[in-house]
Amino acid sequence: MEEKYINIGEIDVEKFKNISAKIVTYEVIITLERYNHIIERYKQNFELYFKEL
Repeated sequence: MEEKYINIGEIDVEKFKNISAKIVTYEVIITLERYNHIIERYKQNFELYFKEL
């Protein structure tokens, strides 16, 4: 089965618990649909900033 998302990193849930108590995972993901949208519309920005993720 093909994955429908890309794991782009992890967050420290403890650092963000004051912002939202609804954070249930440390994984940061992007769906393939959103990834394709970004590539199609914002390719230059994506190439500049994705490596920072």
